[in-house]
Amino acid sequence: TGVATGPELVVNGDFSNGTADWTPNGTAVLTYTATNRLRITSSDGYQYAYQTFPTVIGKAYTATFQGYAGTSVGGWDAWVGYAAGYGSYANTGTQTTDESVTFTFTPTASTSFAVMRLRNETAVSGAYVEFSKVSVKEASHGANVDGVEYFDTLNANTVTSNVVTEAV
Repeated sequence: TGVATGPELVVNGDFSNGTADWTPNGTAVLTYTATNRLRITSSDGYQYAYQTFPTVIGKAYTATFQGYAGTSVGGWDAWVGYAAGYGSYANTGTQTTDESVTFTFTPTASTSFAVMRLRNETAVSGAYVEFSKVSVKEASHGANVDGVEYFDTLNANTVTSNVVTEAV
């Protein structure tokens, strides 16, 4: 089966650069916490943060992240689609507890990008949810057999000390 070993497609998914590269919708307030999390605080409605990243139609991708319920009475959800507000390829559904999530999706729309949306599922002003360790990588970049990863080196990719260097 494929493993997510391709290059990282999400920029600042570890939030080491605060909220940079994440866009709030509407009146969502995005802040960075000391525990390397993106906090999404509602001021009205169901608020979210999103980021667009490049994809290839028909290739499989794996998204991973940690979601935290915070003070939101409605919990949180996350999904990947072809637009920030609609067009879901994969989603978590509403979650009301802290969860580690991994899902695989395959873009089918006629676009060369996808959108990761992280949403606060409450309209209560001041309520927040948090996310950390957000990652999206190509799922079929390598193959995993008995715990050993094998890579196509015919295109000049190299493997040294278990580190893959992709040819450009």
